[in-house]
Amino acid sequence: MRRYILVYGAGFREEFKDAEGFGWDHGGKMPEFNWERLLAAKTGEIERLNGIYKGLLGGAGVTTFEGAVRPSPYWEEHVMQRRCESLCI
Repeated sequence: MRRYILVYGAGFREEFKDAEGFGWDHGGKMPEFNWERLLAAKTGEIERLNGIYKGLLGGAGVTTFEGAVRPSPYWEEHVMQRRCESLCI
């Protein structure tokens, strides 16, 4: 998700250039880019989506484990030092 948000944001520079051909006038001045603002917006969007997902899962009675997941064979995952078998992620 994080990568998608950053890639999506990176495409706007070209879109602003092309906009004039579709009737938009930005006075020939490109908007300024602010890396810190992009990272803050990315973090905010991820937190918003995580809240939605947690609400949906909690409402369905799903047991969740929060933490980082390290890559391992598809039949097991390790979350926060817990070994969980037969877990589909």
